[in-house]
Amino acid sequence: MEQMRQTEQTDKTDQTDQTGQAVQADQFERRLAQLMHSPQGHAPFEPRHRERLMAGVRARRRARAARKAVGSLLVVSGLVVGLLLLPGTLLGGESEAPD
Repeated sequence: MEQMRQTEQTDKTDQTDQTGQAVQADQFERRLAQLMHSPQGHAPFEPRHRERLMAGVRARRRARAARKAVGSLLVVSGLVVGLLLLPGTLLGGESEAPD
């Protein structure tokens, strides 16, 4: 009972990001870990079910890491293109200096 109160408190204090998806995934994983390790609310998960649940959690983590990597790559490539197109840089052309 106390653990459920703590879980509800944690859920209320969690911050949401712009899309809300990452926070929901974290809440899901946190609650799943609590359910699997809780001695009070022990549910008899068979090994095949545990493996499938953990495989799902790993897949979600990999997908989240891939999204972060792609986002970082897009930001860096955008900055590089922006810097290259600035006047006075390699591809930006000559800057006109007053005589």
